Amino acid sequence: MERKSLPIGVSDFRKVIENGHYYVDKSKMIEDLLSEGSEVVLLTRPRRFGKTLNMSMLKYFFDIGSAKENRKLFEGLYISQNRYMEEQGKYPVIYISFRNLEAEDWESCMMDVKEQISSLYDEFSFIRRKLNEKQLKYFDKIWMEKDEAAWKSSLKNLSRYLYEYYGKKVIVLIDEYDTPLTGALKRGYYDRAVMFFKGLYSDVLKDNVYLKKGIMTGILRVVKEGIFSGLNNLKVCTILDKDYSESFGLTEREVIEGLSYYGLENRVSEVREWYNGYMFGKNPMYNPWSIVNFLSSEELKAYWVNTGDETLINSLIEESDGDMFEELKKVFNNGVTEQIIDEYSNVGDLNNPKEVWQLMLFSGYLTVDGEGEGDIFKLRLPNYEVKTFFQKHFINYNFRGRSDFMQMIRSLESGEMEEYERYLQKLVVSYMSYHDGSRQEEKVYHNLMLGMVLYLDRDYVIYSNRESGYGRSDLRLEPKEKGRKRGYVMEFKISPDESGLERKAEEALVQIREKRYAEEFRKKGIIEVVLLGIAFSGKNVKVKYEYL
Repeated sequence: MERKSLPIGVSDFRKVIENGHYYVDKSKMIEDLLSEGSEVVLLTRPRRFGKTLNMSMLKYFFDIGSAKENRKLFEGLYISQNRYMEEQGKYPVIYISFRNLEAEDWESCMMDVKEQISSLYDEFSFIRRKLNEKQLKYFDKIWMEKDEAAWKSSLKNLSRYLYEYYGKKVIVLIDEYDTPLTGALKRGYYDRAVMFFKGLYSDVLKDNVYLKKGIMTGILRVVKEGIFSGLNNLKVCTILDKDYSESFGLTEREVIEGLSYYGLENRVSEVREWYNGYMFGKNPMYNPWSIVNFLSSEELKAYWVNTGDETLINSLIEESDGDMFEELKKVFNNGVTEQIIDEYSNVGDLNNPKEVWQLMLFSGYLTVDGEGEGDIFKLRLPNYEVKTFFQKHFINYNFRGRSDFMQMIRSLESGEMEEYERYLQKLVVSYMSYHDGSRQEEKVYHNLMLGMVLYLDRDYVIYSNRESGYGRSDLRLEPKEKGRKRGYVMEFKISPDESGLERKAEEALVQIREKRYAEEFRKKGIIEVVLLGIAFSGKNVKVKYEYL
């Protein structure tokens, strides 16, 4: 059977339909938008969750200019059998997307903005013949990208011109409204950017008598300085809200249907582990970008985390303080962290840890775990794909590189314990601070070792301070493939001086034996187990081991 092609990287609704690409019907979103009374709606979702494709769908649905031609695009879709289909092709549409607008400086940013708005005016150049002399002067200055043009009021003025031409109020679609603002924040011209865009958005969306409905998409609820202040006609739907919860991303049913269509129904459990786990409202959702790419390549790997500029997230994680990093480590180890989440996020204050957690949540690097209590939410990693992103950062954060670390991991897995000790010693000397080493606290070393072994979580279930036998072992690595990989039990000791390392490492090994920490492994059929007694003194390490 010849299957439909996949629309990888195609965000134009017309192209998807006319080229016969595989398409998951999201046209119910149109019904949802038309059935509610809000004049302006802001819909926030992480990148690559279908925002631009959905906005393109709205443009083709409402556009009065090619109503008859566009109507064919919706044949067989949910909306075609709905009473709101009568709204198709009834309104002039202003559609502008800022998804690629990230400039190095304010001058370049403004140049790009002018170019985009000028192109928008070019699309409607045919209305010039209906404009009066004054309007024509304003229109042509924008059209020709004149510096002295009224850029802040350009969208509102265009809505007026279209209203007077068609005699119909205007649909305004602004895609990825916050991209130029977060770009400005990263590159140091935020204050100038926010002043311009606040004026641009407010003019066209606030008290605009020519506006039928305004719809915006973005990643964040709000950016610093109250960019939507005074917009009393605004409804905001974030990932925490139930409305539009299935409009972006893919449901379990939609993913299973896609896998079945492409003959991959036997891969459901793997796909679920890698790409499911986002909670939008109360609905678990999959990352559509990753699903489409998996359907194409049939390979399980990170697709989404490598598609955007992660400079901001990267720097926030790697510059995080100790407390925050410990919370991140907990989350990375399949745990949760409780944080205050304010939907009115002030992304201009990224020195505030609260804002960092919010940014990671709304950007898709974390998701909520269950319902919140007031503004306190439990946060977790959504899936294994995102975990690979954090995995990289934990290595960089702790070890600022990969070579020695990977050698240590390979030595551990291959059972070359002398090599393992050598590389472990090297890493502790190079990357553990003098302050941490001088504290002589087992917790410090425990956290270091946990950070190291978390890299192995794909192949092992990792237990930290978990009850086993007649006590609690410090670390246990239980192989997921019990017949192919050995298990590991680790116990840590502190020696007051270097001369006592050998004795303390032996004590740790004896403790594992006497308290039978490996007993649970035996019960689970893990044939080979390595016992590791590891002693630390400052930046010195000694490893004693035994095979069971």
